[in-house]
Amino acid sequence: MHGVPNWVWIVAVLIAAPKLYYILQVGRRKKDNLRFRAHRVAVALGCYLGGFVVLTKLGYKPIEALAFGFVLGIAAGFYLVRPPVRTRVIPADVKRAVIARDLKGARFNPKIHHIDHIVPYSKGGDNSLSNLRVISKTENLRRGARMPKLRDLT
Repeated sequence: MHGVPNWVWIVAVLIAAPKLYYILQVGRRKKDNLRFRAHRVAVALGCYLGGFVVLTKLGYKPIEALAFGFVLGIAAGFYLVRPPVRTRVIPADVKRAVIARDLKGARFNPKIHHIDHIVPYSKGGDNSLSNLRVISKTENLRRGARMPKLRDLT
């Protein structure tokens, strides 16, 4: 019995590498979103239970305390826990680091160069160093918001 030929593995890696990179980029954003939602639910439940306990101790009927605690929990969850801010603006320190890494001492000229998202921002890419690069303006405009090919990952 023979194993899988090497060329099959090479083709599989060539096809899967861009998709895996995309999944990892989007996964990071989804993880932040899940963390935000879990935090909001925890705050809401804490305020809900706290309101319920306080009102029952003050002598209100359990159904009234339940209703007030529910409203308090929802309001506190939305008021106290803000959604994460996601901005298209690349921070200045990240921009400087990308330019220094990719241009290796050459001067950045905005008429010639663009800072490009490997995984496009609109497709879930972020403003991290690993997702940004300096490329020519014409190449960036030609590429648009397409997902990366294998050559883009090098």
